[in-house]
Amino acid sequence: MNDTYQQQALEETLFAFKNKAYGAYVLRQRRARHLTRGVVGGLLVLGLLYGTPLLWLWLRQRAEVQEKQVEVNVTPYAELAAPPPVAEPEKPKQPELAQPQVRTVKFMKPVVKADEEVRDEEEIPTIEDLSKANPARVTQEGSGDLYVDYTPKVALPEPPPPPEPPKPAPKREEPVYDFVSKRPEFPGGEEALMAYLSENLKYPRLALENNIQGIVVIRFVVDTEGRISNVEILKDIGGGCGAEAVRVVKSMPAWTPGEHNGVKVNVRFVLPVRFQLIK
Repeated sequence: MNDTYQQQALEETLFAFKNKAYGAYVLRQRRARHLTRGVVGGLLVLGLLYGTPLLWLWLRQRAEVQEKQVEVNVTPYAELAAPPPVAEPEKPKQPELAQPQVRTVKFMKPVVKADEEVRDEEEIPTIEDLSKANPARVTQEGSGDLYVDYTPKVALPEPPPPPEPPKPAPKREEPVYDFVSKRPEFPGGEEALMAYLSENLKYPRLALENNIQGIVVIRFVVDTEGRISNVEILKDIGGGCGAEAVRVVKSMPAWTPGEHNGVKVNVRFVLPVRFQLIK
């Protein structure tokens, strides 16, 4: 209140000798009302900006909940139909071998009768007949082996085939680099390599006879263990010089393998071999 009263006193003093009907005096008098309207209006606008999305989300969630409400009819357990019977799979019938028949002869029990009661068709089996057949109520043909096991035999099913051995995984081919941070090196360095070539190279006879000399270029791969492989001739001068250079390169001892970023890798190496006649 004191601040408001002081402000009004200050304004009255400033505009004591000026026109108060319009202009700055009127604006100063209405400033509090304008500030109040501005604050209320700003709050309403901010409320609409923040409240409208929240209201829209709430209405959308409520609509989704109403859509998910589905009427479910529950059937009593007593009214449920019994499930259909499950048909058991038929078991495969195992084939049975036919039971072999053994030879039998009708056994005649000896009975004392008068001569007129004896019938001619009834003959008593002899000892020889009983040695080749079993006594029975009827006579039938069959096997004469009386000691064979005639119990029925069931054919055993064939054993399943043995499982195939697992196929070996294809061998991963390691990349071969042409440019690495550390090149492979012959044991002892370049001077030792030149000495090895001069000591082991044999000038081919055909090259000597035809006065052939020059440089043969050989390319090969030094693997991660220093072994030499994939030896090939890039440039040959003839006279058997290329084959001789390949032979000497293949007979080299293991090199120091090359490295790339601190890891041993396969490196492709190009080696010039000079053939020169000394006069």
